[in-house]
Amino acid sequence: MTVPVSIVAFQSITPAKVTPPGKSRQISVVGNLPPASLSAHFRLILYYRPAGASVDNSAHAVGAWMKETLSLALAEEPLFAGRIRRSEAENGGWEVRFNDAGVRLVLAKAAAKMAEVLDAGDREEREWGLVYWRDVERENPDQSALCYIQITDFQDSGYCIGISCSLLLADPLFLIRFLLKWAHTHSQLTAPSSLATSPIFYLTNFRPSPLPAHLAAVSTVAPPTSTILFHLPPTTGKQAGAWPSAGNNFTFLRSDHAGNVKVEFCVNGGEERGGGDKTARWEELGAGDLVLGDKNVPVGVSYRIVPGGDGAGAVIAMVPSDGSDVLVSVTVPAPVSVSAKS
Repeated sequence: MTVPVSIVAFQSITPAKVTPPGKSRQISVVGNLPPASLSAHFRLILYYRPAGASVDNSAHAVGAWMKETLSLALAEEPLFAGRIRRSEAENGGWEVRFNDAGVRLVLAKAAAKMAEVLDAGDREEREWGLVYWRDVERENPDQSALCYIQITDFQDSGYCIGISCSLLLADPLFLIRFLLKWAHTHSQLTAPSSLATSPIFYLTNFRPSPLPAHLAAVSTVAPPTSTILFHLPPTTGKQAGAWPSAGNNFTFLRSDHAGNVKVEFCVNGGEERGGGDKTARWEELGAGDLVLGDKNVPVGVSYRIVPGGDGAGAVIAMVPSDGSDVLVSVTVPAPVSVSAKS
């Protein structure tokens, strides 16, 4: 059963400086943009316990400082503040336009203790309300945020940071590398020697206002999935047929960190197939190293890819800009397993 969560505040974090006009990331689509791709997203949850007495490490303080430190990080990577829209190119495709619309910040309270989630046998289901997400609107996609950050305060003083990110915006590897850069900035600016006053946007300084019903509502729990990761050589082809398969119906996304995103919906893709013997683990992405403030490391991390659509799967090829091995994720509806053999 999902942990009951109530939303306290809903704000936007915009880049600290104006984003230059005209910058975008193209979304190359084979055929029409699959409806499932507008709801497909990655969910990351980082669990923390307040550490150190020299600074305020409460959920409220972290949220307040995040408003300032993430704003600085977005100035260096404005992609995450962007929105999807129809491209102005002749082919009428799609693109993520860099702008100052911002990331959505949600402050929430859970009617449970952290241990009740971390130790639960149905942890994946109980965690659903700890990450805010709304599907991208197909008719007005430029009105939809592509990245949400929810800070949830537990009853036992622990808190978690739940991040959701559209797979059309960034893949898990790209997102976590950005978060690691932000965490470094956050730790520097919130060090005891750097703090002079409380953050400007300390949310408890403002009177709460009623939230619109469509914002306060938590999205429906997605069906359970199973994901396995592989390392493949950077020379692997660009077409979906060259990559692992997620069954008969799945969305294939190739995310080039140095370029654009390619989306393809594969029908009758055959049986699930893996990517060889070189399997990978979520821990390799480094989310467990997201240190906040006074050397506060996560006490738990959860990862989940939501493919979107009923019974659909997803294959994501994450192509680093440094030429290293491609990280590939294969996500299928549970309890179907994915073989590590091709």
